[in-house]
Amino acid sequence: MDDFVIRVSVPSAEDIEQIQDVANEMGVDLVIEPVRVKTEIIKDGESTVYNDFGSFVTIKVALPEGVDPEDITTGVVLDPDGTFRAVPTRVVFENDQYYAVVSSLYNSIYAVIHHNVVVTSVEGRWSEDMINNMASRMVISNVDDFDLTADMTRADFAVYLVNALGLEGQMPDGSLEDVSEDTSVNRAIAALVEKGIIMGYPDGTFKGDRTITREEMGVMIANARVFIVLETIVNDVSAFEDLDSISTWAQDMRDIVALGVYNGYRDGTLRPKQNITHEEGLQVIYNALYLAGLID
Repeated sequence: MDDFVIRVSVPSAEDIEQIQDVANEMGVDLVIEPVRVKTEIIKDGESTVYNDFGSFVTIKVALPEGVDPEDITTGVVLDPDGTFRAVPTRVVFENDQYYAVVSSLYNSIYAVIHHNVVVTSVEGRWSEDMINNMASRMVISNVDDFDLTADMTRADFAVYLVNALGLEGQMPDGSLEDVSEDTSVNRAIAALVEKGIIMGYPDGTFKGDRTITREEMGVMIANARVFIVLETIVNDVSAFEDLDSISTWAQDMRDIVALGVYNGYRDGTLRPKQNITHEEGLQVIYNALYLAGLID
């Protein structure tokens, strides 16, 4: 019988110093002491380390006495290049104790930070709290020039989703002919290809500069359900008057609507072929992670 073992240990003094240096450089506060997570499969006394778990593993860390739960913004991973990568994180209260619950796919060193970001361009908007939440979680990086009403591109969506899920960027493997150069955007696209979330067009391209429609995003969110586990039906899809306008290839959008990730417009429509703005698209990603219990 195989044993699945998660080992949590204290990182080396050198690693802790590096984490503190990165936090200082970013201007963020470490709220909980860093921990190293290592996952192994033990079979016949032999240990095999799994660096990519395939689905989220949750790490629950008790908040030390005196730590305000409101100071918990997100968990982060220390990447090999010496930078932080955020991972889905929420705070729970169980048995008179607050915990930070971090969800991740990889062995690494984890820390929990306070990182409060205010996006000035969304002040007074219906999306203000959500956008500031996503920026604080490091999903949005272009805070100073964030244009919430601009149409989102397919590449924009790839970067947002990779950041929201805390995925490691991947070197492009050549499966998409217009995703070949080693750039941060192409690494995000390649990560989603590797996870089966996006597959590109039949001509072998991704067309990252093309705007993304609501039904395209719906299909990609549906493809991400191996990580974003959604089970509770929230919406009656038959209530949307333009449900039949969803393309044949995009029928998985129906499931995402039923699960509450999309809630439609006030006039009772979904508008599946309409381009989606940054503001709307980030709300969809937020809804998916929140409903899956990955963030709060």
